[in-house]
Amino acid sequence: MAKHNTVTPASEWRKLREGELLSLPTGRVVRVRRPQIEELLLSGKVPNPLLSKVLGLTGNDVVDDSTLPPEQQIERFKAYLLQMKALFELALVEPRLSDDPDDDEAILFTDLTPEEKDAIVDWLYGPMKAVQGFRK
Repeated sequence: MAKHNTVTPASEWRKLREGELLSLPTGRVVRVRRPQIEELLLSGKVPNPLLSKVLGLTGNDVVDDSTLPPEQQIERFKAYLLQMKALFELALVEPRLSDDPDDDEAILFTDLTPEEKDAIVDWLYGPMKAVQGFRK
């Protein structure tokens, strides 16, 4: 007997975009989702841990920042912060990130404490860290 399949409704596909709740070290809670690699590439912002892997696969070495002059170190750190902000813009479902300090429905990147940012990054990269040992 033939099995009858039904098409999965679009609402089911969209559930992945809804994300999940993440408790932060400060006691605040956000709704986050893990952006897909395609979203990161299309946004033009690939986070540093992933970028270093991509560069390594292409045979390019990642520059050790400590060998750079202080001005270049600062510029690279600024670029890192912009990449992190772009990643958070994709990852934070609620509250969302905005550059408008008067937007009552959003927060600024700088509203997050360093501990909160670390917790979000740990959550985002958790699956990647879990498989890193298998490649060695």
